Amino acid sequence: GWIDHLWVGYAQPAAGPCFTTFFGIMCAESGDQGALNYANFYTPACLWVLGMCAWVFFRQLGCGSAVCLLGALAAALNGAFFTYATWGLPVRALAAGMTFLALAALASGGGRRWWPAAILAGLAVGQGVMEAYDIGALFSLYAAAYAVFIVLSREGRSLPSLGRGVMVVGVMAIMAGLMAYHSIASVHETQTKGI
Repeated sequence: GWIDHLWVGYAQPAAGPCFTTFFGIMCAESGDQGALNYANFYTPACLWVLGMCAWVFFRQLGCGSAVCLLGALAAALNGAFFTYATWGLPVRALAAGMTFLALAALASGGGRRWWPAAILAGLAVGQGVMEAYDIGALFSLYAAAYAVFIVLSREGRSLPSLGRGVMVVGVMAIMAGLMAYHSIASVHETQTKGI
């Protein structure tokens, strides 16, 4: 596809099944006002998703309702994400939201529940990569570090615990790769091949 953003524009990879594509299809179905609806509501929707994902993370940590609400507002109205979103890059907020979801999944893990938590966290990280490409990949490093940290903090600092933490990160990486393969392959074809 071609995005005529900021003067001439640039080639965009093929659309994957992500929030941005879904929102664009919803706006296109709204008739003559599709582009206007997209321009008016996409940025607030992305910030709302970021806030809700942060709320889920804080709730998973066991915080009270007021703390969850304040954390969600702080994440959604954070100067970095809010500024980028209003400037025209709300996908950063979506990538941060997916990272919060990955952290929430990891916070629910422990004992035999590490593997489902790692799978869910990997899918969330993959969704973040699909939304924001390189920014999602950078945020995935936070999720990987948190995975090792949480395994070590819950199971003690030992070599088997460190190995389990590395395996959790490996499962997350595999699931994120499977989730975002279409987008990554499309980016390779449209933006990096031959450079």
